[in-house]
Amino acid sequence: MEMPRTVDGVCDPHGEAEGNELRPQGRLPRLQGTAGRAALKGVIVIQRTTRAVALFLITVAVGAGQSGSQAAKGPTDLLADQADAVVVGQIQSGQQNGYSVHMALLVVRTLKGALAAGAVVNVGGTTGIAQNKSLGGQYGLWFLKSTGGGWAFLPASPGRAPLETSAYLPLLTTASPSDLSVTAVPSTVSDQIALELGAAVQGYHDPNTLFNLAWTLSGIGGSTVAPGLFQTLRSNPDPEIRFIGLIGAWNGSGDASALGEIADNVGLISKIHTSSLVGSSICGTRDAGANTVQYLGKIASAEDVNFARCAVMALDFIHTRDALPLLAQALNSADPNTRELAMQGLSRFVDSLPIQTPYNGANGQALISKDPTPYRTSQTDRYALSRGSLDPASEAEYLQFWKSWWTTVQDKLTGN
Repeated sequence: MEMPRTVDGVCDPHGEAEGNELRPQGRLPRLQGTAGRAALKGVIVIQRTTRAVALFLITVAVGAGQSGSQAAKGPTDLLADQADAVVVGQIQSGQQNGYSVHMALLVVRTLKGALAAGAVVNVGGTTGIAQNKSLGGQYGLWFLKSTGGGWAFLPASPGRAPLETSAYLPLLTTASPSDLSVTAVPSTVSDQIALELGAAVQGYHDPNTLFNLAWTLSGIGGSTVAPGLFQTLRSNPDPEIRFIGLIGAWNGSGDASALGEIADNVGLISKIHTSSLVGSSICGTRDAGANTVQYLGKIASAEDVNFARCAVMALDFIHTRDALPLLAQALNSADPNTRELAMQGLSRFVDSLPIQTPYNGANGQALISKDPTPYRTSQTDRYALSRGSLDPASEAEYLQFWKSWWTTVQDKLTGN
């Protein structure tokens, strides 16, 4: 499985709906240089998805490993805020005609709102793919909005997808939050959603459904039970489940050991169904801690060029002194995109640019030098890629310059 599309270091972990399955898309095309990316600073290019998904992915993918992110609301929390009721429910009967859906939904458990367990409510809505079929038995987590005389479902996964992968999150009738070994007591709707999703992940049967569950779980930021839940999933022997726990521990809690474990097992990532979520977490890393940088360096040396490129992309946007030897090493990559990212990272260091995020990229602050620039010269200005694109025809000349520059300053910058 290949890696997803990226813009400015943010991967698109969303899958492509096909039939009744969600197939991880995973394609990383050739990056078009700084100028090409500058037009969309901090924006994720989404294929066959909506702006709502783009906002979701920005939150999930960017700033991985930064402490305190678990306290901020994520897209899943915001979806729950929009809903008047959040329930675990099962369709008793219904019909889809084209894009329009009408159903009778049995409420099994209520996480938010006044709907009582055992109630049957009329629910309508539209899906991203037109089908004509009878409905019955679909079981999962629903986000509902009151329409006065009934209810409408809020899409759990916006985009061009069938009912089963967009209108709700499929759960297992045999899975319960009580099955989880989590000591924290749920006190919020987000806590309850996290436990429902965690139980479904732990007992999953369909790998394609697993992607949507993991994706939505990654979008929970305002939960006090999530850190413990991710630790539980992280200890699972099944790599599919274990990597979901590692992503959550790194993105949500900033646990650098989780990124270290990802680095130690990078060879397994391409074999799992949530590989694009892992790649997104790597690409979105902006923590400049010494351990984080070394773990990214280990991933950057992986045989899988896509994940290696993703790690160099993160190092490019971090571009601290600790990152320089790893960026210099990436100048020798067989992949031209990786070499360009390495030169860009060295350029950003020389120009004393701040660590880039979608936020300072969008307002232009990422291109403004914040510190003295003792290593900046007329020659580095000539070969800098901080603010410009690389002409492929000039790559050899640029590579020669940056390799020579590193040889000249290496001892001074590394203290050797």
